[in-house]
Amino acid sequence: MKKYCFVFAIIITLIIITFSFSENIWKGEINIIDRITTIINPDKPINLIPTVKLQKVWEVGGEDPGFIFNNISTIDIDENGRVYVVDIMESDVKVFSSSGEYLFPVGNKGQGPGEFENPRNLSILPNQQIVVIDKNYLNRFNIFNHDGEFINSFYLTLGESKNKNISLKERLLSKERIAFSKHFFNNQLILFSESVEKMKYNVHSIWIYDINDKKGRKITSRKKIERRKTEDRELDDRMSLNMQWCFDKNKNIYLIDDIYDYKITVYDTTGKIIRIISREFKLPLKTDSEYKKDLKESEEYVKWYSNLAGKKFTWKASKEKSIIFNLYIITRSMFCDDQNRLWILTNEPSIPKENNGIFSWIIKKKSGESIEKSTKFAFDVFTPDGRFLMKIPFDAEQPRCFVYKNGFLYFAALKEDGFPWLFKYEIVEKTESEKRK
Repeated sequence: MKKYCFVFAIIITLIIITFSFSENIWKGEINIIDRITTIINPDKPINLIPTVKLQKVWEVGGEDPGFIFNNISTIDIDENGRVYVVDIMESDVKVFSSSGEYLFPVGNKGQGPGEFENPRNLSILPNQQIVVIDKNYLNRFNIFNHDGEFINSFYLTLGESKNKNISLKERLLSKERIAFSKHFFNNQLILFSESVEKMKYNVHSIWIYDINDKKGRKITSRKKIERRKTEDRELDDRMSLNMQWCFDKNKNIYLIDDIYDYKITVYDTTGKIIRIISREFKLPLKTDSEYKKDLKESEEYVKWYSNLAGKKFTWKASKEKSIIFNLYIITRSMFCDDQNRLWILTNEPSIPKENNGIFSWIIKKKSGESIEKSTKFAFDVFTPDGRFLMKIPFDAEQPRCFVYKNGFLYFAALKEDGFPWLFKYEIVEKTESEKRK
C-alpha cells in the first residue's frame, strides 16, 4: 500500500511540474505575411506570476497651497529628473524636482510672448530647452530655456495650404491639426496629428518633425472610416478615441490605431513596418452602473457637439456596454522600459478582492448571484520581440499621460479627493518570496 502511495505521489508531483513548466512556455504563433512578421499571442502570458512590480516613489497633488492641478494633458522629464506638467486649465507648465518638490511655473495665461491660451503638448529637447505647443494659436511652438525663460516661437503646419496669405478661418479648417507630441531623438519630435475632413471622417497621422530644418515627414496615416455618418448624423463612439503610440530606444514606433482591436504595428523612422504584434482579447463589458454613467456622459457630449456643429446629432454605441469607451479613461496607453519591453495599459475586468476573494466569487457564480466585475487596470508586458510576457496589476483612477524616462514611470491620475495627482513609480524585480505568493 505504501509503495502505491509513493508511486502515486511521484506521478502527481510530475504532473504538477509538467503543468508548471508548460505554463511558462510561449504558446503563440509567428507568421510571415507579405514579408512582415506577425506575432500572434494567446490570452495568457508566459509568466502567470509577474516577475516585476510597480513601486511608488512619490506622489504630489491635492489642495497644495503652492499649486493645484486642474487638467493635466502632458508630462515630460529632463535629463536631471525634473518633471514638467502641462495644465490646460491653468494655462501653464508646472515644474517639479526629481524628488517631487514644486519649483516654478513656465508661462501663464495670455496672448503675449511666452503666454498660452490652450497649451496641450510639451517636449524636452536634448539641449534641455522646453517646447510647448499652444493649439489656440494654430500649433504655435513656444521655446523656453531650462529655467523657464521665453526664447522664441514659431508656427508648424503639416499638410496645410502653402499659401502664406491664407485666412484665419481657412487655417482653422486646414487639413492637419496636431493633437500630441513627444520628444523623439536628436532635435526631432515624433508627432501625432489629427484632422477632420469635410465632417465625413477623421484622419490620424504620425509624423517626425525636425526642429532645426522645420520639416516634417509622415510615417503613417489612418482614416477613421465609418466613425461619422453625415447622412443620418449618427456619432459612433470610436470617433472620439485616438490612436495610441510610443517609441523604444531603437527609435521604433509602436502604434495601436484602434483600441477596440488588440493589434500593435511597429514602424521604423522611415515608415517601414517591422512587425505586427497581436493578442487574443475578449472585449470586456461594463457593469450596469458604469454603462448608465457613460450613457449620461455621451448624451452631454452629443448635446455639446450638436451645438458646435449647428446640427442635431444622435449617439450610436458600436460595442454594446463596452468597457473601453469612457471620455476620461485612456486605455491602451503605451511605453517601453529600459529593457525595451513594451507595456500596454488594459482594463480587462478582474475578480473583485472583497467578499473573501476567490472562494466567495466561485460560490456566488455557482448560485447564480450577480457579480460586479472590477474594472481596475493592468499592464500587459511584451518582450522586445513581441511575446506576451506577463500582466502587472495597476490600481488607479482615470490614469493618463504615461511617460517612462530615466528608469522611472510618471503618470497622472485622480485620488479620493477628486483632484488630479502626479505620480512617480519605479519598476522593480520581485523577491523570490513575492513570486511565490
